[in-house]
Amino acid sequence: MTEAAGSKRRYALFVKRGSTLTFSKLRDEGVGIDGGLLFWQSGQREIARPLTDIVSVNLTTIHLGDLGDCGQCVISFAGVQALVVSGSAADRHAETGGNAVYRDFVRDLHASLIAAGHAGAVRFSAGMNLARIRFLKVMLAILGLAMVVLPIGLMLWTGELGLLGGTAFGIVFVWGYYNVARRNQPRSYEPGAIPPDLLP
Repeated sequence: MTEAAGSKRRYALFVKRGSTLTFSKLRDEGVGIDGGLLFWQSGQREIARPLTDIVSVNLTTIHLGDLGDCGQCVISFAGVQALVVSGSAADRHAETGGNAVYRDFVRDLHASLIAAGHAGAVRFSAGMNLARIRFLKVMLAILGLAMVVLPIGLMLWTGELGLLGGTAFGIVFVWGYYNVARRNQPRSYEPGAIPPDLLP
């Protein structure tokens, strides 16, 4: 849900401090934009920082089981901890329509940075860092061998058609990981052209 009062816009999204990309520790809800300020909820208090303190914005997406595709926006500031904003936590979407609200926030954040004349000083990046992508590709290869190639080999060896079900599950599972790796290839982007595959 997005609330607007004058120039103040509030988004019911999960937030946490720190740059670690994790959906398991997102508990505080509420982030917003008020003119030249970005504000968010931290426990019982509200914290605000000028948009001009932002030095980088990073967008990623991941698949979270029954919740489907979920995005995270990591906003880094000069000299203080980054802010992680997400439409989903490990166990739930933010209120209702978490992804739709997340998309609104990301678009409004970029538009506000452009309007403030600060976008040129911000590094906009998409995807995971190279170490995470390499790890994901190694896992993808291992999963492909264990869940697709091995069952097909066993089926051909034994003639046991019952292995088809496991093979089909393996293909779907590996395909999901493949899409995560494809969408999260590290790259930069222009603030006026947000990658649509990172807006779930």
